[in-house]
Amino acid sequence: MPVASTLSCVLDLLIGLAILVGLMTYYQAVPNWQLAAAPVFLFLAFLLAAAIGSLFSALNVRYRDVQFALPFLLQIWMLASPIFYPTTLLPEKWKLIFAVNPLAGILEGFRSSLFGTAFEWKMIGISCISLLLLIVISLFVFRKMEDDFADMI
Repeated sequence: MPVASTLSCVLDLLIGLAILVGLMTYYQAVPNWQLAAAPVFLFLAFLLAAAIGSLFSALNVRYRDVQFALPFLLQIWMLASPIFYPTTLLPEKWKLIFAVNPLAGILEGFRSSLFGTAFEWKMIGISCISLLLLIVISLFVFRKMEDDFADMI
């Protein structure tokens, strides 16, 4: 079920991509070879959304207050992720700390593939390791709590 809700956003993504292609055509932006890496980062973002969705859906079944804390946690996570600012504004020693956030490497990789700037492989690698760890934790928690879902609902 959590993956189904993640897949439902694919239509929004396709509409956004159509608008992006239209704007790139209008402004005569020539795509470079790095744009071929964008689907990889989109897939990583999908994996992250599915992992977070699975983890918090399982926690929400057992602990009902999670639904009230989740919007606050998502706002904090959005501000802690380089969505509104590039990581080039951060000091070098903070970049590796930010890379522990799995969304940071995904966003930077996607930004680099769209704008043709150099990839920060160290940040992307650390974020991918964090994402892999989050997927393992999410699957473990979901599988462990899955048997009790019907009793709790």
